[in-house]
Amino acid sequence: MKLHRWFFALAIALAPLSAYAADYDIQIPSGGITVDHTPIMLGQTAKIYVTVNNLGNKDTEGTSIFMDNGTNIGMKAISAKASGRPEEIWQIWKPTAVGSHIIKVKLVPDESIFDPSPENNEAQITVFVDKDTDGDGIGDSVDPDIDGDGVPNAQDQFPTDPKMSKDTDGDGIDDSVDTDIDNDGLYNWEERTIGTDPTKYDTDGDGYSDKEDAYPLDPKRWKKEVPVTQTPNNNQAGTASVVTAVATNQTPSADSPTTDATKDMKLAGDLSASTSNLMAPSSTVEILTPTSTQEVTTTEENYLPTTTSQDNTKKTATKETKDGFWNLSTGLWGFAIFCGLIAGLFTWLAKRKSLGQ
Repeated sequence: MKLHRWFFALAIALAPLSAYAADYDIQIPSGGITVDHTPIMLGQTAKIYVTVNNLGNKDTEGTSIFMDNGTNIGMKAISAKASGRPEEIWQIWKPTAVGSHIIKVKLVPDESIFDPSPENNEAQITVFVDKDTDGDGIGDSVDPDIDGDGVPNAQDQFPTDPKMSKDTDGDGIDDSVDTDIDNDGLYNWEERTIGTDPTKYDTDGDGYSDKEDAYPLDPKRWKKEVPVTQTPNNNQAGTASVVTAVATNQTPSADSPTTDATKDMKLAGDLSASTSNLMAPSSTVEILTPTSTQEVTTTEENYLPTTTSQDNTKKTATKETKDGFWNLSTGLWGFAIFCGLIAGLFTWLAKRKSLGQ
């Protein structure tokens, strides 16, 4: 009896495994999801391929659902023949974002079909979507010159803009065509002429732009030094002008009155005395030894007016009268003294004679 049981167990063990297979069982094998090309660029289309195996004893129909990061991107019908070759389906996919995408595919049998192992009906892969800005076939993530302008990304201020590579002053104009790269108000050629840096707003770093800095290469100076002109005091200026007017070219003509010339001389003298910074013209007065007709010559340098012949005649007549008067007085005084001396002499002789007797 026991021997028969062992033979029965061995027969069951040696029976074909297919005899125990379910009627419906579809699956996605390992590595069953692929894409038609890599890398995948943003804006390009790609095909997602899925392999479907039918492990059941009967033909199976159903639907495949394609998802991108959880978003449904398409569905396709499946039809798998029992004991047949694997089926392959595909879905067109156009990614809309750069980065990693989880592509997941799920097989759903028809409602009338019971699938005993639904866990093998799903599979997923991760696909990276890149961007090719310059269209050279190299993704931006690995392209050394993303915008294809000839400037490496490390040196390109705008690595994704083929029209811009550097904008020092931030005015939206590339330095290659900007006539004032640093926006300091000086053209680039002007800065090269004076020796300043066209790419620096303030070459010497003193806080003032190269244009407003009178010394753009000297950090210790920036403002141009203007010599100070001393304005003379109004009173001094007025006095000086008056003295100049009096002292210069003031010789009167022959018909000018002597009194006017004298007034001018007095005015000039008063003004000169009141102005400490101005020196009065020197004057030399020469008095000649008086004669019967005494003459006094007065010389005033630069501005002393001369007398007319008529005035000289009047002065000479006056002086002669005064001289005659003084000569008469002197004579009388001399005569009186002489008489006094004679009287004194006679008195002394008379006294001596009386003493002798």
